[in-house]
Amino acid sequence: MLRLLGNAGWSSPVARQAHNLKVVGSNPTPATNNNKGLPLGKPFVLCHNTPYAFVTHFCALTRGRKMTEIQHTIMGGKVHVFKRPRSNYWQCSAFIQGKNRRKSTKEESLQHAKQFAEDWYLELRGKSRAGLLKDEKTFKQVADQFLKEYGVITEGQRSPKWVEGHAIRLRVHLNPFFGNLAISDVTSAKVQEYRVHRMTPQDNDVATLFRTEKL
Repeated sequence: MLRLLGNAGWSSPVARQAHNLKVVGSNPTPATNNNKGLPLGKPFVLCHNTPYAFVTHFCALTRGRKMTEIQHTIMGGKVHVFKRPRSNYWQCSAFIQGKNRRKSTKEESLQHAKQFAEDWYLELRGKSRAGLLKDEKTFKQVADQFLKEYGVITEGQRSPKWVEGHAIRLRVHLNPFFGNLAISDVTSAKVQEYRVHRMTPQDNDVATLFRTEKL
């Protein structure tokens, strides 16, 4: 907590020096008395007569202070559980198959986060041994890159509404179905499965149809 009750410094070194001169009518105590230490970690007040050196030193320390991650290790040091600055959720990471992998536990409790990280690590190890752990982009990552490039490539040839239509179809229909799949898993069989999925009335579609018929 830091409260400023007045001007913490001077407009120029000349003004500060003039204030420090012990002449008639001036402040008998110099404004630049040495401070023995900063009350770090405790609330304090900066007033109009706060020593200039104290203020500048405090600001320099504040700017240089870095927030660090809180880290724990489990599974014999193979899995790291950490919390990033300004985040409520714990993250976990592990080095598997030549790559450092990370995932959010979505847990605020350290105990629950450690349990999640352990299950996540064992799942990754199982996939790695079975040859199911793939290091390739997902459909959603490729789709996001497509949207970034498509507008530029078709500039002047397609209207903004046309481009927006592709973005809507990806967001509403394609990403929910294909998004988390590795791009090599988007096969013709999976596309056929998607077609059947789209042709099958979903719960929301049935509810909408029911309301329409009643009207």
